[in-house]
Amino acid sequence: MAVFWLTIIVSTGANITITMQISNIEHKADKIRSQIENLANDAVSIYETSGEKALTKWYKRIYKRYEIRAILISQNKERLGRSVRKSHDEHDDLDDFFEDNDKHRSEKIINFRRPMINPRVSVISSSGQHYVFKVLPSPYIHKKLGSPSEYRWLRFLVTLIIISIASFWLSRHVVKPVVILKSASQKMASGQLSTRVSQSIGRRKDELGELGNSFDNMAEQLERTITGQKQLLRDISHEIRTPLTRQRIAIDLIREQLGEDDAFTKELLEKIESQNNKLNELIENLLTLNRLGEEAKNVTIEPVNLFELLKALVEDAELEANTKDIDLQLRCSETTSIHGNSVLLGRAFENVVGNALKYSPINAAITIEVVMDEDSSQQTSGFTIKISDQGLGLSDDEIKKAFTPFYRADNSRTQNTGGYGLGLAIVKRVVDLHKGEITLHTPDEGGLCVTIWLPA
Repeated sequence: MAVFWLTIIVSTGANITITMQISNIEHKADKIRSQIENLANDAVSIYETSGEKALTKWYKRIYKRYEIRAILISQNKERLGRSVRKSHDEHDDLDDFFEDNDKHRSEKIINFRRPMINPRVSVISSSGQHYVFKVLPSPYIHKKLGSPSEYRWLRFLVTLIIISIASFWLSRHVVKPVVILKSASQKMASGQLSTRVSQSIGRRKDELGELGNSFDNMAEQLERTITGQKQLLRDISHEIRTPLTRQRIAIDLIREQLGEDDAFTKELLEKIESQNNKLNELIENLLTLNRLGEEAKNVTIEPVNLFELLKALVEDAELEANTKDIDLQLRCSETTSIHGNSVLLGRAFENVVGNALKYSPINAAITIEVVMDEDSSQQTSGFTIKISDQGLGLSDDEIKKAFTPFYRADNSRTQNTGGYGLGLAIVKRVVDLHKGEITLHTPDEGGLCVTIWLPA
């Protein structure tokens, strides 16, 4: 805030100083005008009473006394007398002051508000003769009078310089910290919880410095909380898997001891085993989601034949598709290859295709189409993978939340299909890990289309 006030005060002070100088120049011009008008009258009086020789002597006297060089010009544009000459003098341009008498009815014409280099005074003597008294360039003029226009430009330049300095200071000390905080916030939002700004702006003693320290405190607490939650989730998941594994072993042992006619007990064991499998699937998804967030840098990237990967996926899914008479189609060139992690990509595509099978009605069709994206807006070329089903689709609001962990759309698409809302969250993290993009949309003909772009 002090910078704003300082800028205003300095600018105002500079403008007042320069304005006073301009006013002083114009005040001097008034005095000079009065003095030169008197000299003009004296020159006309001396010429008419004593002639040109006396006028020449008078020129020398006023130059010696005032350092003013002047010349009196007659109505016929004749120079009267011999003015004091200097080696650098040029031929003076004698404007015609006498062509239009109607335009020069005033006895004395002079403009001292502009730079006063060659002032002229028009004089009409008592005998009715018309003269022009012209002051030639002289030290007097330059010493006594500057140019107000130059000071007006100076006032503009001084104001511009002051504002420029203040703007530069603001950009360095105000805008730059805000940009740093914006960048840090974006990094935090992208998952870089170790981002801090104290080394850049935390040492400042103003409000921005306090904001930087508050940001670091918030980031530290957020990182500690999220890290603790991830560790707790990981520990709980591992702890739960042990009793679930023992439960599966117990189920197998009980099943071996049952007779063929004990159908009721077998049915109970199948329900227990089904719940056991669901818990195992949930734990596996949680661990995968957690691992994708923490071990992204350690993922191995290698050439992957996308056709072979999707073909194997389709073959594994055909058994479930046949139970619902679903036509599963793959359209992909056999030479399609990308760089990525085959395990993670396989898991991502499996989740998308699994969702499509789960939510598609009987006798529906699911298509998997891979297209080379030559005109992509991305900086690198890549492939677009579209997986479309014929289910009920999702609303725009549901699509916005679809990648949130544990989110399940509240419609008939999910009411009878189970699931925990982790599949698309895992797919999103896998795609982000490969620097790709994923979008969802519901076509006009219905269903859900999952579009995944991956760099080649």
